[in-house]
Amino acid sequence: MVQAQTSSVHPAEAALKGLKISGSPANAHPLDPLSATEIRLAVDAVRAFLATNKYAGKPVEKPLFNSISLREPPKYSVLRWSGLFSAKDFEEAGADANAPVKRQADIHLICPITSQSFEAIVDLPSNLPEYKKTDAVVSVWTPLHELIQPSLQTEELIWAEEICQRDPKVKEACDAIGIKQEDIAVDGWCIGIDERFPGRRLQQCFVFARLRPNDNLYAHPCDFIPVIDSHTGEVLTIDYPPKNNEPGEPHAPSSADAYDAQPKRERFAPPMAGQNYLPEQIVMDEPDFKVRDTLKPLHVVQPEGVSYKLEGRVLTWQNWKIHIGFEFREGLVLSNITYDDGAKGTRPVFYRLSVAEMVVPYAKTIFPHHRKQAFDTGEYGVGALANSLELGCDCLGSITYLDADFVTRSGGIQTIKSAICIHEEDAGILHKHTDFRDNRAHVARNRKLVISSICTYGFYFNFALDGSVELEVKATGIVNAYCLAPGEKRDPTHEVEVAPRIAAQHHQHLFSLRVDPMIDGLKNQVVQVDSVPDDEEVGSDANFYGNGFKTVKTLFESSKESVSNYDAAKARTWAIENPSKQHFASGLNIGYKIVSKDMPPMLAKPGSIVWNRAPFARQNMFVTKYSDDEKFPSDVHINQNPGGPDFGSQQWIDRDDKIVNEDIVCWPCFGVTHISRPEDWPIMPVEILRVHLKPSGFFDRNPGLDVPSTADAKSRLANEAFANGNGHSTNGNGHGAAQNGSFRSYTSTTSSSSAPPEIQTWIKEITSRPREITHDLIDTERASQLQRILPTRQDDRVGTDKDEDLRDGEVLPKGHHLVYFRPKFRLKDLGRDGSSTDYNAPPPYTRRMWAGGSVSWSTTNHLRIGERATQAVSVPKIEYKKGMVFVHQKRVLWPGIVSVDGIENEEEDQGWAVKEMRTHVFRQADTRKGDDITKVSTNPQAIDSTLPSPSPLPTPASSTTPYTFTYTPTTPLLFLFSALTHNPHKVHYDHPWTISQEGHPAPLVHGPMTALLLIELASRAVTGGRGERGTSLDKFEYRATSPMVVDQEIGKSVTWTEDGKMELVAEQKGKVGMKAVASYV
Repeated sequence: MVQAQTSSVHPAEAALKGLKISGSPANAHPLDPLSATEIRLAVDAVRAFLATNKYAGKPVEKPLFNSISLREPPKYSVLRWSGLFSAKDFEEAGADANAPVKRQADIHLICPITSQSFEAIVDLPSNLPEYKKTDAVVSVWTPLHELIQPSLQTEELIWAEEICQRDPKVKEACDAIGIKQEDIAVDGWCIGIDERFPGRRLQQCFVFARLRPNDNLYAHPCDFIPVIDSHTGEVLTIDYPPKNNEPGEPHAPSSADAYDAQPKRERFAPPMAGQNYLPEQIVMDEPDFKVRDTLKPLHVVQPEGVSYKLEGRVLTWQNWKIHIGFEFREGLVLSNITYDDGAKGTRPVFYRLSVAEMVVPYAKTIFPHHRKQAFDTGEYGVGALANSLELGCDCLGSITYLDADFVTRSGGIQTIKSAICIHEEDAGILHKHTDFRDNRAHVARNRKLVISSICTYGFYFNFALDGSVELEVKATGIVNAYCLAPGEKRDPTHEVEVAPRIAAQHHQHLFSLRVDPMIDGLKNQVVQVDSVPDDEEVGSDANFYGNGFKTVKTLFESSKESVSNYDAAKARTWAIENPSKQHFASGLNIGYKIVSKDMPPMLAKPGSIVWNRAPFARQNMFVTKYSDDEKFPSDVHINQNPGGPDFGSQQWIDRDDKIVNEDIVCWPCFGVTHISRPEDWPIMPVEILRVHLKPSGFFDRNPGLDVPSTADAKSRLANEAFANGNGHSTNGNGHGAAQNGSFRSYTSTTSSSSAPPEIQTWIKEITSRPREITHDLIDTERASQLQRILPTRQDDRVGTDKDEDLRDGEVLPKGHHLVYFRPKFRLKDLGRDGSSTDYNAPPPYTRRMWAGGSVSWSTTNHLRIGERATQAVSVPKIEYKKGMVFVHQKRVLWPGIVSVDGIENEEEDQGWAVKEMRTHVFRQADTRKGDDITKVSTNPQAIDSTLPSPSPLPTPASSTTPYTFTYTPTTPLLFLFSALTHNPHKVHYDHPWTISQEGHPAPLVHGPMTALLLIELASRAVTGGRGERGTSLDKFEYRATSPMVVDQEIGKSVTWTEDGKMELVAEQKGKVGMKAVASYV
């Protein structure tokens, strides 16, 4: 037991007692992950540093960021900061706790010009209520060897598909098997090792055909694997894996040289049969398929709330106290784990727990399948791959979520909403005994606190009432499959044909759990515990009946001695002990033991590539002496690293440090050998792996004795619960009670009761679609091109007449988001009028016109040039009025690559940058009674009377008119705007169509362009000196009232109202074409 004691405090620690992390809550902890503000400060510091430094005579321009993570302060300094140990404790342990506790960022980045990789350390402001960019500075800068490749960024994996979809070699490969290049989907993977391309930043690309939206593309693997340079965007080669050899044939080549020496295999098309897991997709292939309806609802209810308390990122629950971190590489990191043991006070248990590395080696030997050996942690970053978790789906009950912020490749922010889930679960019986004499039973139910994150694998750290900790890994997803040629037999030794012509290869999942203990003190040791039969034979004096068995304990005295493997025959466990403290009754050292039955050996042979790269998996356990710098057993940079016999953690073992009564780290390796089976297809049922950390003499007795024996008042006998006879529980009035808050719904509102049946059906289909999520790079080219054509940018009164392009880091001008997230339709997807049919009303409502909308901008979150952004598109409302259809489309834009699935309520989300509503009106083709559709209308129909305003436009009070603006729209202007916005609607450029089919005298000016020009005027009202009206344009609402045509002057006027808003009007030949209101903050 270690009590918190008062001691002399290092000056840096004194400052951190009131630690304020930039962009984080006041009750911050030195191990908190970097905030979005800190990440941006680190990016700015690197850019400032590079502006004044050159390497190898070349400037490092526009650095590409791979990762920015917290550089953890020294362990002993953090422990001293926490007050958990005294100065005397550190002195007795020989631990230096005098290093300052400060905020620093570890950065890995690449120069896009030279391909040089770098590491940097940035010192961040740690106790500043206000900060400046210059408060963050680069303190260490390290150029890396030319062969070292930092981990792959998520955006590089996305880019792999873009590279393959435009490469002519890939097109040729697609054409040969009858697949259109635009119909392929590509999964980029790290390549392991490929000796053919030294110094290149490589990905291997697995290609699949996508037959229709939401179809399971993994059922259609193609027979070729491109290898790309994800730095230059080149396809370097395309590999065509040889066929499996028939019995008696020479083995198919397993090396690159042998592969290159033989003729390439005959090409073949992918399997095309549907193999889906989404119910709505299954029914398209299997009309008789039905989702089972026999499962009754099962709800998790906590009527009095949760039993835990979260302050900042420190969680307190049932005597446990845990700090929750989340890092780019490891994902969940739990630290400073203590237990409040009553009169014994706060007892330290573990300093840090994390999954430090993992590898997935595949068994197929034929080239190039051997390259499948994914190091998810080191090559990609488990944290960066985390899912946004869904309320009521991934976690049940009363949930607390935490977000995660990471850097994008261009230096922006990627926010993963709800990356971490915290909740409680019933865990069955904690303990029970029934006294048969009086038939009295005593039972207490167990409960566990679950801290989880999911990235294909679900990582669940479970804390229980019995003082144990468990890491539970749930493997699920879709097995990696390759195609078989028609008539080709599967490789019987390395794969299983899970569906016709689809072979799933055997593989392993091996995880390295890093356990940094502090069992009641800083000095611990590890004992291997085996259970074996007694040595004496049956019939001997000492073991006459032969029932004796015992434990054999082996103290690991050095790191080399600690190298050991699991032995199920001996029920082997490993005990972490504090040799200076013994249990009061047993006399044994207090401790925690590591228990797991999921410990297969790595099956790759010594000397193989994966054996060289994954030294942590060569054994199930080893122990090292603690070092602040030793966190990753396959090195900091494992991507394309060949490793070797003495690589990574093997060097730590070979030091052979003394590990008896020392500060140590344990490295258990656990996992599963996955022999694929048909039941794993087309989606794999979850496979669960567990490692337990169980108290062994740590507590005086069962620590759960104070857990009350309670009966759940909500439990019912099944026949009583459904006594109403219809199988549904009731709430007293005959109606089933609705679940509140467990499931997120995006079902939209409609006004369609008066619509024709076919329109009602269409409305239901459109409004029930899930949000369409896309990502885009806010590049300088498109925004700068837009600025060069806008009439407002040719007039110094309302804009800036300049040829200079926008620069990286600049905030995207308001309204300019129109040229990004361009729709990805194909020609066959367009209607007769050239418009995309994604949200178009069905015939006869084919005359489409932009009718109005609104745009809002965040005052804190901005889209920036050179950074990626995320967009979600949905249709929250469709109205049918007076024979017309009004489609209201919602767009929300976030800076960075955001996992939008975790954003339960877009209205309450704080991370958005732009919110936009767009309304289109669709009319029947000949609603103009008495008019011939082929005749020219000299007076185009106004739509003001038919369009519901997005919000009431205020009546002008006494006002002034600061300026007006006029311009004449030309045909080239309309053409260029259509091209920039990817808008093929014919009314803007096809003169004959506009006259004969739409009835307008000339092509129409785009509604969005008119709105954008008004936004330009509204923005200029602030930048032009009207700052007393507000500092920033906050919201812009507008509606189109009449079409405006090409080659006729348009005037725009601006009027201030007394309440500080601006009214804007665009008119042509005395007729108002659009009116708007701008609000400011």
